[in-house]
Amino acid sequence: MIAKVVMILFQTYLFYLTTIPPESIKPKPSQTYKVEGISGLLLIYLGQYIARLANICLSLFYIFLMYQQEIGNLPIPTSSYLRETSYWNFFYELFKPHKLSEWNLEYIILCFMTILGTMLRLWCFKIMKEFFTFTIEIKRNHKLVTTGPYRLLIHPSYTGIFLSLPINIYMIDQIQPYVHLYFPYFINYILYNEWIRIIGYVFAIWMFWNRVRTEERMLKNHFKKEWDDYTSRRKRFIPWIF
Repeated sequence: MIAKVVMILFQTYLFYLTTIPPESIKPKPSQTYKVEGISGLLLIYLGQYIARLANICLSLFYIFLMYQQEIGNLPIPTSSYLRETSYWNFFYELFKPHKLSEWNLEYIILCFMTILGTMLRLWCFKIMKEFFTFTIEIKRNHKLVTTGPYRLLIHPSYTGIFLSLPINIYMIDQIQPYVHLYFPYFINYILYNEWIRIIGYVFAIWMFWNRVRTEERMLKNHFKKEWDDYTSRRKRFIPWIF
């Protein structure tokens, strides 16, 4: 159990670091709204704080449930229950009854993805320096960065986000049998209703895609031909593929 607690806390800390803007100077909300619209306001002034708090709460609650199982206060879900309720049912390992403190293949894979994703995003912070902002803006003496992960990708920091999020979905799915024991019904409904999940995923994808397009449009207007040359040699999120 201790090894998994350490891993969860380590991942939580890395995720926390990726939600702290490297640029301490924040523009006015009115300026953000002018450039990015309502989605930008939600993402910059609300989304990062919600993501940070939700990730911390999820990790602590997961650790609490691990402890409750270890001392015998919580049962281990049956294989049939997991098969019927899990969103990850393409992983056979998940159907085997196991404690939350145990390691399985999908958790190890997701741990690797999370560490890779958070490290990639922090690397982007370091490479971009003052040009990395959580808001979309053109800085004084702005230039296109071509080193580090930007040698291959246009938006490697977003790739880092996409890699680090699946483990949170996995952990939420893992604690499903116990949520109703500690929280009101509406919490369980919000977390596990299929339509709410689908709407949430679609909204998140729309927000990020809208942000990507807005960012690219601003950079193209500023750098013109240089931006066209820059993007012609790189993919957006996955090297050589997409």
